[in-house]
Amino acid sequence: MLGQKWENFMWKNWYQNILTYDSNNNQKTFVAQNWENSVWKNGDSLHYYYSDFVNGIAETPDNFILTVFPNPSTGIFTLNLNNLPNATLSVTDALGHCLWRKDCKDKNTQQIDLSSQPKGIYFLEVNSQGQRSVKKISLQ
Repeated sequence: MLGQKWENFMWKNWYQNILTYDSNNNQKTFVAQNWENSVWKNGDSLHYYYSDFVNGIAETPDNFILTVFPNPSTGIFTLNLNNLPNATLSVTDALGHCLWRKDCKDKNTQQIDLSSQPKGIYFLEVNSQGQRSVKKISLQ
């Protein structure tokens, strides 16, 4: 982008901003320059860096069906494992601290008691046969 100003009956260079982009059309740099004594002088500049890192919870695989109810709850949750063999269950808080853990062998239903925990959002993780599912549960 080029900025000019009207001075002494003519347009004169005033400033320019130079932007560069990567192959994904993400902005890489921004450089502001000022016109001084017939030369562009660099001013402020920014450099942008992007990462493919994703911070979040993985989606549940389609063939990994489980049900948690009631959700939200006042403390007692029922988990229907739908015949998941040798499941390992754990509940973590938003900071990743494990609050409850249990190994379940050939049980279809499991109760989770979080009534001693403060109200908030928790994460129920179920691992069975190399598959992992995470469900958000709410304690009211």
